[in-house]
Amino acid sequence: MGAAIALSDPEIREALGGNVTFIGMPSEEQAAMTAERKKEYSESGKLKYFGGKVEFMHLGAMDDIDLAVGHHVMGDGREYGIGNGPSWGFMDTCEALADEFPEIIFSHGTGYKSNGVNFNNYFGRIYQARYLAGIAAGLKTESNKLGYVAAMGQDNSEVTGGVNAFAMGAYSVNPDCEVYVKVTNSWFDPEGETQAAQALVDLGCDVIAQHCDTPNPQTVAEQNGVWGVGYNSDMSKDAPGAVLTSVMWDWSVYYTWAVQSVMDGSWTGENYFGGMADGLVTIAPLSDLCAEGTKEAVEEAQNKIVKEGFNVFDGVIETNDGNTVGAEGSTLSDGDITGNMNWYFKNVVVK
Repeated sequence: MGAAIALSDPEIREALGGNVTFIGMPSEEQAAMTAERKKEYSESGKLKYFGGKVEFMHLGAMDDIDLAVGHHVMGDGREYGIGNGPSWGFMDTCEALADEFPEIIFSHGTGYKSNGVNFNNYFGRIYQARYLAGIAAGLKTESNKLGYVAAMGQDNSEVTGGVNAFAMGAYSVNPDCEVYVKVTNSWFDPEGETQAAQALVDLGCDVIAQHCDTPNPQTVAEQNGVWGVGYNSDMSKDAPGAVLTSVMWDWSVYYTWAVQSVMDGSWTGENYFGGMADGLVTIAPLSDLCAEGTKEAVEEAQNKIVKEGFNVFDGVIETNDGNTVGAEGSTLSDGDITGNMNWYFKNVVVK
């Protein structure tokens, strides 16, 4: 808005070397409208998605855009260009653009590609937070059936690692529980996520966890009188009657590190893989819905991770096909966790 007001000055407009277009995105970040207004717009056909950016894409405004790049000039005359591709789908584009524009640094979140110079990969040990969430779920379940709405299947190590860590956390406090997985094959599919969550409830699952983008699995849990574990943000705001906790990222930890390293000249192009000790991953405050003793069990496990070197995927791990991975006295490498975890823990059931 401030930029638009500035451009109302004729002298500024005349100095422009091109055109400037301002586009308003409906319901930006799900915060610009009340829930009632969003529902009204959705039912009338004025709005398809509640998230601003996905609605923006749905309208076709980004059909010819591969990557948004922020470019800033520092006060001392130095120039830095930092491109951020914060999603799996930007990986190949980042790789190509890094070759084309060597003076710009490209950071890609998730994925696995990098060139060690101006294109790096950043991600984190989100499985640590999922392990803690699994403890909360394992202690809460009454049916010993936990549901998990997964965006991708067993061939995607990021999602599979999260399923496994959640299942292992639950097993650590409740060896009788099982984790039922429904795969949507999409990172963002509101209808598919709703259907998957309902199918898991129908199977008898009384805690619904998720690795997908909408809060729909949590609202389905609330509607059915069961509980849930959210992802990305504290989803207790979406389903206060169901959410035990949520698995969350704090990307500002990485962004601050990356920008500062460029500014002070210490950038090396190395990949970044942070964790709970760095503050990159965490869980939302446990709700009052949690079972008695959850706070103590979660804090004990968190201390093991942060202070005692416990890495979740330690030692010999039994898989659900009767095999084992890992070795006594060792832990799986970051590379294996992010790129070779194509197996499920022994208490996981895929539906």
